[in-house]
Amino acid sequence: MIAIGSFFLISNSNLIDISLRYDDVCGDTPSTCELSFTLKEDVTDPINIYYGLTYFYQNHKEYMASISPAQLLGQDPSDSELELDCSPTDPIHYDPDSGDKTYDVPCGLIYQSQFNDTFTITNSGTLDVVTLSKTDIVPDVDKNERVSKDMRSTMGSNFEDAQVWARPAALPKFRKLYRRIDDGLVAGTYSVSVSNNFPMEYQGASKEFVVATVNSWGVKNSFLPLTSIVAGGISVLLAALGLVVEYCIPRSKRYDDL
Repeated sequence: MIAIGSFFLISNSNLIDISLRYDDVCGDTPSTCELSFTLKEDVTDPINIYYGLTYFYQNHKEYMASISPAQLLGQDPSDSELELDCSPTDPIHYDPDSGDKTYDVPCGLIYQSQFNDTFTITNSGTLDVVTLSKTDIVPDVDKNERVSKDMRSTMGSNFEDAQVWARPAALPKFRKLYRRIDDGLVAGTYSVSVSNNFPMEYQGASKEFVVATVNSWGVKNSFLPLTSIVAGGISVLLAALGLVVEYCIPRSKRYDDL
């Protein structure tokens, strides 16, 4: 266990994980604010950009149920089906003058509460804007099996972001992939312009901007490697104690004491 923990700890040492809380910097929505982070060394591996939320309960039963799979699959559900599936939101809106109907597409709490803060990263030294890619930030099953081609076309450029948000998080504190920097970054200081649109104005809630690299075992995480090393160390000490007892106290004497 010590060897395994040491291996993962060394692997983690090559990763970066920079988290910047910004809800307390930006203030009330809507607003804009500036953040900054520094890389001490060049990063040649692809970099993931995440947004993180605290005390947002995507796993709430009512929240998860407020979605219309039939609408997403292009099956043209009836008005009553939409109202039932997307409750408690109102998916149908009537023009008071003409009486024409318009629909929320997609409807429901999940899509209608989509995270909509945006980030722009600039190299503070060269003033070059960093290219952020959102291609393939969504698993294939979310792109090809849960949404029809017509719906993808209707959602347009927002499709990838919407599907990332629509996969509910299991815990109230979570990160979701926002963009990737495919070519890495050179060492230096970078500024982050935040367009703060998503409201999180209740006690304990927070938002963060995250810059991280990943390897085959995920993002940087020292807890599991250190736990393995500590558990392995305890196992070695117990084994050593057993050997001391075995060789320093004759077995016959131990039995006589009983």
